[in-house]
Amino acid sequence: MCDLRKVKLLDKISSLELYKYSIFFRNYIENVTEDCLKNGLILESISSNVSEFELSRLKAQLKNALLNCIISYRFHGIRYILVKTKDKLLDLEEPVNIELLIRFEYLDYKSIRDSGIDFDHITYKVKINNKDNSYDTVKIHKSRLIIL
Repeated sequence: MCDLRKVKLLDKISSLELYKYSIFFRNYIENVTEDCLKNGLILESISSNVSEFELSRLKAQLKNALLNCIISYRFHGIRYILVKTKDKLLDLEEPVNIELLIRFEYLDYKSIRDSGIDFDHITYKVKINNKDNSYDTVKIHKSRLIIL
């Protein structure tokens, strides 16, 4: 007879691996996540010169970024969405000018370093060139982020 108290679990099941390979588990996570956003998002502009098409495009990007963010949050904790503007990449250290909003982008948790609430910036590793595996570190002001 086998004594279960003495049996060691040799392989721990990773929830991330389960999500990756199990359709049932993936559907469970994604259905709950989609339920969070099922009532939709309302995105409005204070400027009258923003078209309905542009707002619809931004809304779709925001919803997609939020879905990725919520799924990632279930596995890793805090997550970030970058509020992208027409500023240059070098201007990311400055506080956001919300009038220049052009898109939303989910930031990969593996590439972020956040020193805590006492700091105004995070650092993010960005791939510079698609041919190389070289990365550059960019400082991003926290006003440019949606932090969940």
